[in-house]
Amino acid sequence: MLQEIIANIFSGKMRFTLSSIGIGWGVLILVVLIGVGKGLEDGIFNLFKGFAVNSIYVLASKTTLPYRGNPAGQQILFAEDDLDMLKNNIPSIISISPEASTYQNVSTGDLSADYEIKGVYPEYFNMKLLETGSGRTLNHLDESGQRKVILIGSNVAEMFFDGSDPVGKHLTVGNNVYMVVGVIRNTLLNNTEERQIYMPYSVHSTTFGFAGKFPILAFTYSEKSDFNVIKQRFKEFMGRKYHFSPQDDRAFFFSSVEEQVKAFNSLFDTIKTFLWFIGISTLVGGVIGVANIMYASARERTYEIGIRKAVGARKSEIRWMFIGESVITTFFAGMAGMALGFAILKTIGIFIDPDKMLLEKPGLNLVTSAMTMLILMICGTLAGLRPAIYATNLQPIDSLRKES
Repeated sequence: MLQEIIANIFSGKMRFTLSSIGIGWGVLILVVLIGVGKGLEDGIFNLFKGFAVNSIYVLASKTTLPYRGNPAGQQILFAEDDLDMLKNNIPSIISISPEASTYQNVSTGDLSADYEIKGVYPEYFNMKLLETGSGRTLNHLDESGQRKVILIGSNVAEMFFDGSDPVGKHLTVGNNVYMVVGVIRNTLLNNTEERQIYMPYSVHSTTFGFAGKFPILAFTYSEKSDFNVIKQRFKEFMGRKYHFSPQDDRAFFFSSVEEQVKAFNSLFDTIKTFLWFIGISTLVGGVIGVANIMYASARERTYEIGIRKAVGARKSEIRWMFIGESVITTFFAGMAGMALGFAILKTIGIFIDPDKMLLEKPGLNLVTSAMTMLILMICGTLAGLRPAIYATNLQPIDSLRKES
């Protein structure tokens, strides 16, 4: 039967070619859409690799509810002892750091420019996972010893050091001289950091004032903890200390990396469903074309079917002859479309630089390939059903009379 199916395919090369085009094109579109969509998904989620997933950033704002005689509109700022209080009373918190910020003039020699200067604890780099191109990040000795050291972004390094390694060299920030201990590597994951300068919080708070107050803190928490429970306990302890309602949802703004990852996962699940729908819809068009061509072939072979039945061919043999031809045609056309789609994805990947684009090199994974092959088999079977049913229901005498 397999030999006969292959012989029938080669005897109708034009029919096979026309059938293959629709299926191959459908698979090609499906493969390219899914591959590019996967590259975009990987590119987006790579951005989150710059942050610990179990980290939360908290921005202090103003109260919006009156509470025990205190009017609404009270400005809240964090103090350094708040960090110890929160860590001691919320066991889920692993590490915590302030983020104090100010703009200062930075200079060396005849060059000067204004940059944002952030004061943080060394634990801050457990939340924002910055990579250094040279040198190191800030450590506990910098903080406890109030060392006048800074970690700078790549733009700052290019501005003042013109391609030479800045580590060990000095910059004037405001009225004080600081030694550069590291340069943040410029990638897509941290390109917002290229104009940042970090220094120990102990130095920042004593140098630039603000009475030890800051509007932002960040912390990491244990993976098994519930973000909403932590948020509620945070508001309760802070409300008790600063005398505002723990039910005031506008006093703090919480940004959870884990919650953002979940939101993007949901978004990309929807996008992938849509891309599969578009790809399969295109493939269905090809399947309909194969089914019509195979049906026309079955009608042309009415006399042959009559002869086969007259000499004893069973209905199952006639049925599987057409289904087998459809499956084989669909399989080889789909494989050709998949190979061409894979080649297109590889070509696209040549022009993609993950460090500069919000897109990873697209490709196919094993699950997608297996699902595509399964869909091809199903499509091939469906495409052969109509001609198979037509051929099976033909009566030998009617087939021979019709041909004569």
